[in-house]
Amino acid sequence: MPIYPPRNTATKKKQILNQRVYEYIIGIETNISIEKLQKKAEKVKIAKINLLKANLATMKNYDSSRESDSTYNLREKYEKDMISWESKTFEEIDKFCKINGYE
Repeated sequence: MPIYPPRNTATKKKQILNQRVYEYIIGIETNISIEKLQKKAEKVKIAKINLLKANLATMKNYDSSRESDSTYNLREKYEKDMISWESKTFEEIDKFCKINGYE
């Protein structure tokens, strides 16, 4: 029996994404090689996809007939975001990290 109740949000995945973005920004500031930056960008991409998957899992309803329109639209948005993030390039991830870098 766990001591703490289970979370109903993707808190850990958000923390991981913020850490990966932070590591990427630090890599830019310390002038690491392009290959290492690309590896860090790939880790940011994976963390963002995992966050979207976790958000989908937390909103999963056991009875899909009771799903509201807003829930359905949000689910569609998460699925579209996952597809778009799977095809992001290094430049797009770089732009995302620079915009969301210091949260």
